[in-house]
Amino acid sequence: MPLSVIHSFIHQTEEKTTSLTISLGDCRSGDCALFMTLSDKVNKNRVKLDADEVAGLADALEKNKSWSAFHTFTTLENVEKKNRISYNEGFFSVEGNTKIAMKLGDSERAAFKRVLEFAFNKMIEGKLEQGKKFEK
Repeated sequence: MPLSVIHSFIHQTEEKTTSLTISLGDCRSGDCALFMTLSDKVNKNRVKLDADEVAGLADALEKNKSWSAFHTFTTLENVEKKNRISYNEGFFSVEGNTKIAMKLGDSERAAFKRVLEFAFNKMIEGKLEQGKKFEK
C-alpha cells in the first residue's frame, strides 16, 4: 500500500531520536486513510484514521486547548504499548493500538490542524473520485 508523507517531525535528544510521520493512503485506489506513525530505533507505533476520525481529531484539537485524548476505531498492531514525541510545549503520543494523546502549544496545534485539514480535504476528493468511477 503506497503512502504519501504529508508531515514529518523529528525530535532528537542525547538518548534517542523519535519521528512522527503523518501519511495519506492512496485515495485513488480506495485506500483513503490517514496514518500516524511514531517511531524510534526500537519501537514503531502506527494508528490508522478514516475521514470521520480525522475530522474528530481536528475537532478535539480545537475544543481542548490544554491536552486531548482521541480514540480511533481502527486497530493496528503496534510494537509497544506507548510511544511519545516531545515538542517545546507538550507531547504527542500513540498509546496502545487505538489511542492518540497530545498536549500541543499554540503553534504546534495550528500546524497540526492545518495538516489534518489538508488530509481531510484530500480524503474527500479521493472519495468523490471513487464515486465518479463507479458512476461510469
